[in-house]
Amino acid sequence: MQLARPIANGQPASSPVGSHQSVIRRWPALVLFTSSVGLLAVARLLQPSPQGMGTHTQLGLPGCGFLHATEIPCATCGMTTSFSLAARGHMIQSFRNQPAGMILAVCVAVTAMVSGWALVAMASLGPLGRWIWRPLNVALLAAVLLGSWLYKILIVRGVL
Repeated sequence: MQLARPIANGQPASSPVGSHQSVIRRWPALVLFTSSVGLLAVARLLQPSPQGMGTHTQLGLPGCGFLHATEIPCATCGMTTSFSLAARGHMIQSFRNQPAGMILAVCVAVTAMVSGWALVAMASLGPLGRWIWRPLNVALLAAVLLGSWLYKILIVRGVL
């Protein structure tokens, strides 16, 4: 699959850098790039919780209400800790803590690189977006999240 420049009348669009067309073409890449880099920067600034969960409380957020009410971790318990570990390059620890968190952290890093390239090259991210949101890929993401949730439950329960 290729990322391509927008096409008008069968020919690649060629707007001068800084033109209205150029700005419109670049804003999705700019939003993705700044969001991805910002998320990874915040994850790097946080100290990963030794308990494998609760790192998000450093952002002023409350603890997991689902865990408190049921004594079972929610599907996202450990994600912030995994992001923080991955942002430090501790990929094995990140995966052990919350597999989906490590996978998503890698996806965010790849998003930063691809959107940064698209921003500089003025390439459209549309084809990539359409490929990512195909039903099979969404189903795979759901399966990874479900499997990671079960894994986290087993860790918290002391089974693993």
